[in-house]
Amino acid sequence: MNVLLLSMPDSFEHTPTVSIRMPNGALTSLAGNIDSHHRIAVADLILVQSSVRATLEQLVSAVRPDLVGLSVMTFQRKTAKRIIALLRTLKRDIQIVVGGYDPSMAPEAYTSDDCWTDFIVRGEGEITFRELLRAIEKGAGYEHILGLSFRQGEYYQHNPDRPVSSLDTKEIRLPNRDARVLSGYTMLGRQVDVIETSRGCTFDCSFCSIIAMRGGTFIPTHLIGYWLTYETPEVMAPALFFWSMIISLLTCGASKLCARQLSTRA
Repeated sequence: MNVLLLSMPDSFEHTPTVSIRMPNGALTSLAGNIDSHHRIAVADLILVQSSVRATLEQLVSAVRPDLVGLSVMTFQRKTAKRIIALLRTLKRDIQIVVGGYDPSMAPEAYTSDDCWTDFIVRGEGEITFRELLRAIEKGAGYEHILGLSFRQGEYYQHNPDRPVSSLDTKEIRLPNRDARVLSGYTMLGRQVDVIETSRGCTFDCSFCSIIAMRGGTFIPTHLIGYWLTYETPEVMAPALFFWSMIISLLTCGASKLCARQLSTRA
């Protein structure tokens, strides 16, 4: 299958693109966890804020996607719906799947007539998305896929939630950054990339959806594998952004990460 994964072009008010254009780490993780025979393209639309329509037209023409996945946060919902409508006009037989924080927390926003989606991935997406592609290929049903909501005629079926992955079983594989088809990620003028160092959080802040997404769990990732991605100079970004909800509480671990980074670039 041809698969196109998109992150939305909207940026936070406190992270303007003139200073920060960060890659979406979730999309490359999805790309790294599907079966290898699929043709996958990842496009962070934050890089093309002034030419979103033209970029989507070019990508749909070049990739000819059978399925398009959108990663959406709540403040990006209106943009996501406009993009879905555009995709439907560009390729009528396309299948649309949405995931990320907003579809996970408010799936009903993506089941209305103004947002014609085929699938909703709730919670962590790597395993759910992999199983979805396999089911589509086999022409099988979707009732067995945990964490998935799917359209059945005029209605949606919401399967049971998928348990949080432990990450130590290697069921979730390393990200595929080679799937990116756009370039220009920067942070304060320097090329940047993202490394996920943990998932989840033990706190219960009223303004945050992490608890609802992960149930209060905190799990470090298999860091050595992520570091190996950066062992050769040709794939090193001059700046790395360590993604962790509570890295400031793990000062020893953070210090080791920085020391490892400095030693690989000495």
